[in-house]
Amino acid sequence: MSKIQEKNTVTMDKNFKKDLRKLSKSFLNAALAVRVKSRDDLLNIENKDNIFVFNGIFFNRTGQVENLLRVLVARAVKAVGPEAGSEKEIQDIAWKYAAADESQIKRVEAISEKLVEDISQLIGQLYDFVTSNHLIVFEEGVSSLEIGPVKAIPAKPFFDEFDKLPIDIKLKFEVDKKFYFEFSPEDYSLKVHDTLWSVKVEASRVNVEEEARWFIGVAISLLRLHMEEPMPLYPRIGEVEINPIDPPMNTYTGIKMRNQTFRFEDRGRTRVYIINEKSCAIASDPSFRNKVDIIFNAKPKRKASSVALRVAQGLGWLARGRQASDRSERLLHFFTAIEALLSRDDKNSLVVQTISRHASVILTNDIHERTKQSSKLKKLYTERSKLVHQGAHSVHQNDVDHTQFYAEALYRKVLEYADLEAQHDTFSKTLSECSEEELPWPSDN
Repeated sequence: MSKIQEKNTVTMDKNFKKDLRKLSKSFLNAALAVRVKSRDDLLNIENKDNIFVFNGIFFNRTGQVENLLRVLVARAVKAVGPEAGSEKEIQDIAWKYAAADESQIKRVEAISEKLVEDISQLIGQLYDFVTSNHLIVFEEGVSSLEIGPVKAIPAKPFFDEFDKLPIDIKLKFEVDKKFYFEFSPEDYSLKVHDTLWSVKVEASRVNVEEEARWFIGVAISLLRLHMEEPMPLYPRIGEVEINPIDPPMNTYTGIKMRNQTFRFEDRGRTRVYIINEKSCAIASDPSFRNKVDIIFNAKPKRKASSVALRVAQGLGWLARGRQASDRSERLLHFFTAIEALLSRDDKNSLVVQTISRHASVILTNDIHERTKQSSKLKKLYTERSKLVHQGAHSVHQNDVDHTQFYAEALYRKVLEYADLEAQHDTFSKTLSECSEEELPWPSDN
């Protein structure tokens, strides 16, 4: 992974900065009061569990300091957003200034300003995350795939680019099944898979991998939902899609024994996406690329969300569902994707009623068929509710597969017909009207 942009491109809201300055001053004043000034003071601390060291400075970390830091971090995370807001990284920034030279920390006003500025710099940090790609296999004649910020590339071009970087340590690259470093007195080796992901991510350094995994899931869901002809080894409904980054687990997972007989438990064939010229044609189609841009650039707003944002969220959950092996986990992820698309911001609306009716409107324009589909979805939602509210564990594979089928069918229709840039509330109101007045969706269909 290489950091490719140092400065942030987005500024923090003025009200957040004002709050953070106030909270920073409270924390710094409290931290200054509990800084250990001498060896005798350190030895006299009754509760040794309170002793905390940062950058060589000792603190008698009391409950008051902890609470002030907790409030500061919580507000800071809200200010910079969950992607940029790593609690650990923000805590380290706060303690860095608390452990500053004593002549400086007494100037709390100036120091708190610097602390807030450092936190604001977490916004908009752009990274390039490169890691092994186990989910994609390139057919002969095809060497790369790009979907928004997500690229699938062969290892060698990356090696060549990495060698050009102005770094002191030179790495020896080797192709392997895992992604890991190997050190010896003579050299440093980086073992990587023969196919890589390269993902542009705007996030805190600590959260880069998590965000990259999510982006990969969104990208693969988009490609999957636009494929007309599934390739060999394609993960069909009910089949587990392998993790896009982590090496596949051993095919055999255990032994089943009964009545003095035994058999090896086999996970079955590894399910991957074989990328051929047709796949690349889908990804390079102007209409597809336009959808990709809208979806990946969708940003949350305080009062309203766009259809694109809901779709982006749901595509990630679809990927989580496909990659989960546990039946109950798969069902929950698929329903989360459905809810991301169809649940309304109106807290008074009945979720199951809204989702089932709106889903049926998207799936069919036949009024009698809408009633049937709505009823089926309600029954499936009952299974979901048992998992969430009653702590049930077992679900039927048939129910899981039907939930996946409905989720993917809904997203295919929305990606084809919906205005992704419209407000989600407008989208929901249109579906309600179509349901109540028995109108077709979309109106020009």
